[in-house]
Amino acid sequence: DINGNKTVQESSSTIEGESSLSLIGPLHLPRPNRYIPRTLELCPDLPDEAKLGPRIEKEIDPPNLIVNQPGTGRLWHRLDDRYALPKSSLSILLRSATVENVKGEIDNTWAYNVDTAMQSQILTGVFSDALAQETYDASLAGLHWSLYKSSAGIVLNCSGYSDRLPDLAIQLLKDFFMVGEENKDNDKESFLQESHFTSTKDRAIRGYKSFFQSRRADTQAMYFRDLLMSSLGGGNEKSLVAAESITLESLKQQHKRILMDADKELECLFSGNVSEKDAKSFFENASDIVKKATEREVSKGGVTFDSARYVQPWIPGPFERQLNPGEDLELHFTSKNTEEENGAVLVTYQSHVPGYKGESLSSKESLKSTAAIRLICHMLKEPLFDELRTKQQLGYVVSSYYDINFATRSQDVVCLSDEESSAEYIPSTTPIDSIVINILSRKASPPEVTERVDEFLETFREKLAGGPLSEIKDHAASLSKQLLKPIRKLGSEADIHFAKIRRYGPEILGQGGNAENLPWNSVKTLAETIKSLERNDLLEAWDRVVRSKTRSRIVSCVYGSTFPLKKESANGFGVVSSLGGRATSIDSLGILFAKRKQLKPYGPNISVGKYGSLSGVFNSLLSNKRTLGVAAAAIVGIGVIGISLCRDSTERKSIKK
Repeated sequence: DINGNKTVQESSSTIEGESSLSLIGPLHLPRPNRYIPRTLELCPDLPDEAKLGPRIEKEIDPPNLIVNQPGTGRLWHRLDDRYALPKSSLSILLRSATVENVKGEIDNTWAYNVDTAMQSQILTGVFSDALAQETYDASLAGLHWSLYKSSAGIVLNCSGYSDRLPDLAIQLLKDFFMVGEENKDNDKESFLQESHFTSTKDRAIRGYKSFFQSRRADTQAMYFRDLLMSSLGGGNEKSLVAAESITLESLKQQHKRILMDADKELECLFSGNVSEKDAKSFFENASDIVKKATEREVSKGGVTFDSARYVQPWIPGPFERQLNPGEDLELHFTSKNTEEENGAVLVTYQSHVPGYKGESLSSKESLKSTAAIRLICHMLKEPLFDELRTKQQLGYVVSSYYDINFATRSQDVVCLSDEESSAEYIPSTTPIDSIVINILSRKASPPEVTERVDEFLETFREKLAGGPLSEIKDHAASLSKQLLKPIRKLGSEADIHFAKIRRYGPEILGQGGNAENLPWNSVKTLAETIKSLERNDLLEAWDRVVRSKTRSRIVSCVYGSTFPLKKESANGFGVVSSLGGRATSIDSLGILFAKRKQLKPYGPNISVGKYGSLSGVFNSLLSNKRTLGVAAAAIVGIGVIGISLCRDSTERKSIKK
């Protein structure tokens, strides 16, 4: 132009010239996104009617078990025929005792260890932090993933467009397992780098330090209850100490321990727009990655963990304690949030009758008990809120709900045949039904709030006994309809299926069952039973769980600044409680941990394998006298039920169908 500046045309021609290449140096177009799907076509294995569009009302077919290789793992597959979407969901559980446990030096049994569990938690966090940028392209292409620690091992979830989903999952598995020489060959660093470790550890420490300061009183009430009932760790303080003590080197050693575990197995569910052939191909690749990682560590002189050397094998799954029949427990703690004015009361009634699992796994008593408790909770919610929140204006938060938790322990299965008899450990998972009431209030002290709750519950019992039967039937119909409401998302469907696989797969398959025996459609049976309940069924369940002398109740009270805790109201075990009546009152962590040692793990009535009851075993023994001596010795020597305290189940399960 007239000022001597280059025009756009001149600038463009200069940039295109060879002499200017050195000026643009590292500038380049973005690399192609390898995760963008190449096709959005539906799987050719689908029937034509499934390709026409969504069929949400269609009944869900259960996954098929297409690979079952002891020592390697299992692959479950379901080709979606309801959503007509080019998407899939992939869930992988790396089941390994080394994730949260250490081997005892004396008895060679696995035992939960807070430092080991924290190392695994930080390990998954470091991996997620390190891979966030690398997998950014995947998120842009509609693929999502997460990696986290559970009481059964490490879980990897991937979801999104099905065409490139296996590529993402395989790459994540390689990045987690192929640390060291394998990554060097690919010119790639290990995810265990100082920068990712420092940031992840810092986030964890800040989270533990600010846990109580940022939580409401009712959240703290739940924390103290769970610390007593389901945790194997030492609480927030112990977790903080464990997090602060972790070093990058200790993290590398924990990662190595996981790799060296020769007993680890993959539990995999691949559902959605994926063929059986492609699912098998993925599982073979995934299994090969895990196998090679273990072999590589062994070749370096590592020592693998062999389950045959353990007196009692590790049983994966959640953990829960059982309250003593006829004992009320009271927890009294001051809120650690200095700005909290509200107090909180969390009342939990635990049922002694095991919850319903499925037709082939539970008794009729369990089915009717679970159905009745769920219907009671459905009926309780509205009148409780109306009376205590609307009329009495007792609290800022007033709610009641049905709660379900799970407890896994080992069950000795006695196997009898003409040739031999033996005993082996099989995991058994038990659902635990509870009625929970939660109130956050600064209008009254926690003891007074509890008294008002008790008063309301008495009037509610009168309503159950004398109210119109039509009201019960209306609630039953409403709850049944709610339970049978069609699932509308592939991810939700996959979560429900994978939860059943994790909880009941080892138990059923370990006893010689097959995939069809899993309680895939237990919600349908439950809904039908709820509709058939009569008034007497509800009264029996109510009196057993809430009212009788053998009930089990825990009241967790947290005190805010408006009504501070008076120490003379809670003086330890067995004193007259601050809530009136005689109960076990706990007001310190020391007393809480002492009481925790006294509580037994939750478990159902004794049952042994496919025979269903101990008497059934002896009947079978008597009919086969030749094996009586050996099998009876197995029962006496090993014990019918072996308790496994190898898990921390601070994760309380959400209520799902």
